Amino acid sequence: MKARCSAHVSDRVMASLGKDEALNAVKSTLAPDALLCVDGAGVYKKVESELGIKVEAMATVYAGRTRDGPGGVVYHIQGVNNYHERMKTWINCRMRGVSTKYLPHYLAWMRMQEWFKDEIKQEHYIVTGLGRQIINR
Repeated sequence: MKARCSAHVSDRVMASLGKDEALNAVKSTLAPDALLCVDGAGVYKKVESELGIKVEAMATVYAGRTRDGPGGVVYHIQGVNNYHERMKTWINCRMRGVSTKYLPHYLAWMRMQEWFKDEIKQEHYIVTGLGRQIINR
């Protein structure tokens, strides 16, 4: 998930996109008054009904990549699409592929590089590799 106009990203590796995993990911990340724009997976309707977080489904195949909402707000999932592209490029080019077992660590390292840029320290990689988050806690 990516907050609009923000450098903060929350990502999570899930074995499957089931109701419980989606609820836990969203519950620990979003405020109750948030708006969650999703790709149309039905599991997010459970998030809306059980957590009370407003969900806007964007079926991009049929309706395009954006949709106008009330008050001139534009709903879109392009921030997430952009993050997926950056993640795939980083893993395939920089890391030459990764082991699924360590994917959460690689994602944390990518977030650190994007967040700290040239100010990143070697210690950040070690601490994150041991399972402690440096940013986006």
